[in-house]
Parts: sequence; C-alpha cells; structure tokens
Amino acid sequence: MFQDQLLKFTDLAGNTSDVKTSVFRFGPYLRPPFPTNPVNDKNKVYVKATPADPDPSLTSDGWIAVLSTGDFGINASTSEVTNIIESGGSTSNDARGAIQTQ
Repeated sequence: MFQDQLLKFTDLAGNTSDVKTSVFRFGPYLRPPFPTNPVNDKNKVYVKATPADPDPSLTSDGWIAVLSTGDFGINASTSEVTNIIESGGSTSNDARGAIQTQ
C-alpha cells in the first residue's frame, strides 16, 4: 500500500486510484517503476510503525519506511553502503539521508 500511495493518486485518507479525480487529487509523487535499491536490487518497501519495530532481512526488501518519523531509507548494511561509496557509487536514492544499518 505504501508504494501505491507514492505511485498513484490518493485521497485525504490515503486510499489510492489509478485515475485523478476531485477526490483522488494528491500525487503521484514518483513515476513507476518504484526505484530499485542499488545494493540488493530490490524495490519492495518494508514499512515499520516505529523505529523500535524489527528490521527486515538485508535481502528481502530494498527500502525501509518508518511511519512514526517519516524516515525513508535504503535497506543495507554499513559495509555495503561503504563499499558503494568507496567504489564511486551513490546513495542518492535515499530520500531522507537516513540509512538503515544492521
């Protein structure tokens, strides 16, 4: 549902629609397809209610969203991110600069 809310039109309650109407007037905020995590090639978003909720495995999901804080970041270990940066890559797909590390 989180991805749909970014890729489709939404109403005030967060319900989604493929078509823009007077009710579904917000968004879309990203053009499909949803961006792929450059570390594990996954584009699925793991949604947590709070930062204290358990993290996904590093290979199951590409991104992590934390609803209570609005944080959105890459799902990767510190060493994986460091390897990307040292090889001249970028973590610019990280929308808020908060990188999930395990």
